Amino acid sequence: MGPFSPIHLLSVLVLVMLWRGVRAARGGDIAAHRRIMQGTYIFGLIITGLLTFIPGRTMYFVAFGPQGATAQKLVVFAALVVMVAAAGLYAARGARAAVPPMRGESRPGSA
Repeated sequence: MGPFSPIHLLSVLVLVMLWRGVRAARGGDIAAHRRIMQGTYIFGLIITGLLTFIPGRTMYFVAFGPQGATAQKLVVFAALVVMVAAAGLYAARGARAAVPPMRGESRPGSA
């Protein structure tokens, strides 16, 4: 496949999802737009970012060095991933609580 790998297919997916998100927003379906954009963020940035650490890829060598991953390096890497994920979820939860619900959207626990 030359310089491309299956991970590059995610770039096409992101472009399609961006188009769908803009189309939903322009059509007035803001709830669908929000879901599409959040899904695009998760798959387009987070999962793709983690896939760059597959052995043999450049970021793998940047993170783990030329010797590769040792048990200690993997534990540190996993701890960093968990801490970043927890911080992201905490920030998202706080942002969600600060934003009033959109028209036609209800929050859990609200009447």
